[in-house]
Amino acid sequence: MPVQYYSAALLALMPNLASAGSLVVSAGFFSYGPETTSDPAGIPALGTGALLALIALVFIGALRALRNGNHSRLSSVALAMALAGLAALGGKEIVPQALATSFATLGEPDGGNANIVADVLNDYKNTSGAPLEIREVTILDSLRCLSYIGSESGECFEGVVLAPGANCQIDCRAQLSDARLKRDIRYLETNAAGLKLYRFSYLWSDEVYIGVMAQDLLDNPDHRDAVITQPSGYYAVDYSMLGIQMQRLDP
Repeated sequence: MPVQYYSAALLALMPNLASAGSLVVSAGFFSYGPETTSDPAGIPALGTGALLALIALVFIGALRALRNGNHSRLSSVALAMALAGLAALGGKEIVPQALATSFATLGEPDGGNANIVADVLNDYKNTSGAPLEIREVTILDSLRCLSYIGSESGECFEGVVLAPGANCQIDCRAQLSDARLKRDIRYLETNAAGLKLYRFSYLWSDEVYIGVMAQDLLDNPDHRDAVITQPSGYYAVDYSMLGIQMQRLDP
């Protein structure tokens, strides 16, 4: 891979100077509805955030198919539909401003959808006045929400019932960064903050990333607080505490 490509990726790892009004990335969405002991009678209509997430998923899939040489009519139609959907949603505010914690309310007693914001702690409060059940949780970009377990106390996992006024959370602040879960690790450089940057892939994926190793941070008193031990025993890293972002390299 050309040296200038790595340079561009390393620049992306510099402190995030985006303004507070910048739009943030959606990591997925979930649906909710009235408390029930059986399957829901119907599927709630998709909200704007969920609709955008689905459109983005179709767009990415179609684009990858075309880039891989699959110029089928279906891929072209899917890409056109995704672009048309994005155009139809143009001008609408889809996700809230970039914050360390994203607060949202679940205010529809008959059910609705909620967006999951990447790289923040998502906090949802039931303001509907009635018990609400979390239905299907969809994580579109698991890399941006790797600290979400889906069964921990206080989390918005499928089947949990929120009493009126109660809160639940989806934590998308940390990313798995344990050297034991990575392969093809290649050291690149140490930045001005003393962070060692590496090129690597995860054991389960061929995609290539640039980021840090949790084990390095644990040995550094200035950065060890950014390391989170998951219930599995593996380490995750809260990149927001480091002032940089992990970067995915395009093939």
